[in-house]
Amino acid sequence: MIYGVQEIGRIILKKEKSIAKNTIMNMFLTASQFIFPLISFPYISRVLGAVGNGKVAFATSVISYFVMFASLGIPTYGIRLCAKCRDDKEKLSKSVHELLIINAVTTVIAYIVLSILLHIVPQFKAEKTLFMVMSLSIFLNALGMEWLYKAIEEYSYITIRSVLSKVLAILLMFLFVRSSNDYIIYALLSILSSTGSYVLNIFGARRIIEFKYYGNYNIKQHLKPIFTLFAASVAISIYANMDAVMIGFMHGDYQNGLYSVSVRIKQILLSITASLTTVLIPRMSYCIEKNDKVSIRMFIDKGLRFSAILAFPVAFFCAFNAKDCMVFIAGEEYADAQYAFFFQSICVLIGSFSSVFSNQILIPYGKDTDNFKSMCVGTAVNLLLNVIWIKPFGAAGAAAATLVTECAVCGCLYRNCKKILFNEIKFKVLLQYAVPCSMAFFLMTMTTIFVKIGNLFLRLLFKGCLSFSLYFLILFLVKEPLMKEVYQKSLQYIKKNQ
Repeated sequence: MIYGVQEIGRIILKKEKSIAKNTIMNMFLTASQFIFPLISFPYISRVLGAVGNGKVAFATSVISYFVMFASLGIPTYGIRLCAKCRDDKEKLSKSVHELLIINAVTTVIAYIVLSILLHIVPQFKAEKTLFMVMSLSIFLNALGMEWLYKAIEEYSYITIRSVLSKVLAILLMFLFVRSSNDYIIYALLSILSSTGSYVLNIFGARRIIEFKYYGNYNIKQHLKPIFTLFAASVAISIYANMDAVMIGFMHGDYQNGLYSVSVRIKQILLSITASLTTVLIPRMSYCIEKNDKVSIRMFIDKGLRFSAILAFPVAFFCAFNAKDCMVFIAGEEYADAQYAFFFQSICVLIGSFSSVFSNQILIPYGKDTDNFKSMCVGTAVNLLLNVIWIKPFGAAGAAAATLVTECAVCGCLYRNCKKILFNEIKFKVLLQYAVPCSMAFFLMTMTTIFVKIGNLFLRLLFKGCLSFSLYFLILFLVKEPLMKEVYQKSLQYIKKNQ
């Protein structure tokens, strides 16, 4: 279903927060997650080398499981729960208290288990200091209440706070990370960059909720949905992080370094293409609670189109230029990462649609079990293919396994979503973007046959400008709904300010 500009505006204005503003702020946030690594990572990858990066990647992957346990399913459940009761301060405060109590208990357990493993697992014991430094993220992720700010749609606050912490971290990286032996300092600053700003959340929460004892806390009511979402997180984490763990045990730091570069860039790109779906989790929960079917249909349509309009050109460009991207970002030492990055680039496209199905439909509708089952399928596929492909193919084998896994997960999520909204999900609409994207990149390829550019940066810049310009021009000419809407709103804005 296609919605006109006026109807969309009427729907959006009914809400407290602006979807457009939240999306822009979230895109700015995700853009910062791309820009800052683009500034720092070429330097870090060259200073630390593949081995140093591999050590940090291995520790990060291991610690991520402890972060996941300490957080349980609260990062997602908290958004949904708090979004539904955000108009009632007392109910909101009490709900936050209950979730924090659960977080505190699981965080203590996570640290106890980690302390034991640091003394008995040789690979962990050898880098004990690194693991202890990385463990700070357990505390920050669990008690930072990031989910509260997302639930009330405080994306301006989230963005400004996060960008400032990243700027500080990058400055410190250039000052203190000077040799391959500084990988522990790099790990500490990485935590500062990603989660260090969560400290401010604890103090800032006082303006949102009341920190007083309510009594009669009902912890039990949250356990089933939290553990269901936690189980889904376990499944996701296994196929998202187990690759690096298995590479670490089966190949060592060098292959892990190659793989970590491709994964990191993939994650950044995916966060950009899925920026709207992230913003819409609390909004969809709110609309479902109010039974606002018009808004629900509109947001699903917008989510699919927005993801497609960005994901197709990003995935095509990176896949077509995998080697050049790797060498430009990380240096010649990482040229062999091109094969892993090729598969990871396609994952950006598939993962963007999975994000729509999971974050915009299944989670807001409370279909946590269906979401979990989809992730279980992905976990099984990923583990099986990792066992078969990592040993002979290293980083490339792990990336290929991830791609097949993403396809399996996306298929399962789509099937489950069709059960809820049979007539609302028009997956075939994606052909409207696949065809123009293919045409644009075919023309780019033909052009580059005759136009030879030696400088790597200029070559990537030329290809990017040409292919993206052709793509968006074609979409504009065929009157793609989102492009048409942006154009009309731009004209309205210009006329208004003349």
